[in-house]
Amino acid sequence: ITFILLFGYMPFGARDDHTLAKQIIQGDYRRLERAWKKVSPTAQDFVQKLLVVNPQKRMTAKDALAHPFIAEANRFKHCPSGLDSHAITAFLSFAAAPHFKQASFRVMVYSLGLLSLEERRKLRCAFLLAGSGTDGIIFWADLEKIFREELKLPAEKLKQVMHALRALDNDSDDEIQFSDFLAAMMARKMWQGDPIQDDALLRETFRRFDEEGKGYLTADSVEAVAGKVENLEAVLQQDRWLQKGM
Repeated sequence: ITFILLFGYMPFGARDDHTLAKQIIQGDYRRLERAWKKVSPTAQDFVQKLLVVNPQKRMTAKDALAHPFIAEANRFKHCPSGLDSHAITAFLSFAAAPHFKQASFRVMVYSLGLLSLEERRKLRCAFLLAGSGTDGIIFWADLEKIFREELKLPAEKLKQVMHALRALDNDSDDEIQFSDFLAAMMARKMWQGDPIQDDALLRETFRRFDEEGKGYLTADSVEAVAGKVENLEAVLQQDRWLQKGM
């Protein structure tokens, strides 16, 4: 995900699963100079040291946290998170959304290359600033603190909000998954963004679900990408995507 946020495209890409698996095993990632030249040498070094096949030569998690790319970001921990009242709406709407819509926003995260470099940087910065530690993890307590101290959410409203949001914590580890954070922010962008760019994001998300290029979605094609989705058959039966596609 760091690679996608920084460079705006997937590190590995192939027309078939066999070739894709071979690229991943060999660490044969794509380097597009037009994208890399826009990224700082420090960030490039961080990514390159993680995309090493040999685990003995690859940067460890401890080394990654001490890398200047992460260490420099931690100097700004005293800054406001950058989240606003719209972020509350985004998180709440994401938490309350049907599973299919949640799955769609999670898949949409992989279309981050359609966002501008500035938008991707803002997403990364918001995630780093929202956490209280230096380990790149956001806890629900971190988000609750932002809502209470920065956004001045009243106590009763805050209690309702956090109760709704914790429904996303499926494994009860009290952590916000980066994929869920990005998915909620993507949801916010869809509600506030450029209709033309939003249409491109929707079409790219549809394409990822429709791996066989049929022009419509089936339960099998969706769950092959997103995993088990509750009430999916009913959603598709009443949605135009099942019969007409996009």
